[in-house]
Amino acid sequence: GTGGDQSSAIGVRLIWVHSQHRQSGIASRLLDTARSDFIFGTVVGREQLAFSQPTEAGFQFARHYLLTTLDTTAD
Repeated sequence: GTGGDQSSAIGVRLIWVHSQHRQSGIASRLLDTARSDFIFGTVVGREQLAFSQPTEAGFQFARHYLLTTLDTTAD
């Protein structure tokens, strides 16, 4: 096996923020909104996200997003 039974509720193919607005939390807020609005009445956990073929910058963002507990009601 690959280390366990893992399933994803949300697949993230692409998330893009203009270079002048990066590092301002926009991408995180977009994913927080997707997680809170994807299934009515529930919040999809960060562990239920899957990122497909990220760029190096995308990988760094995903790593930070998945490893950081943000002060939001979405968690």
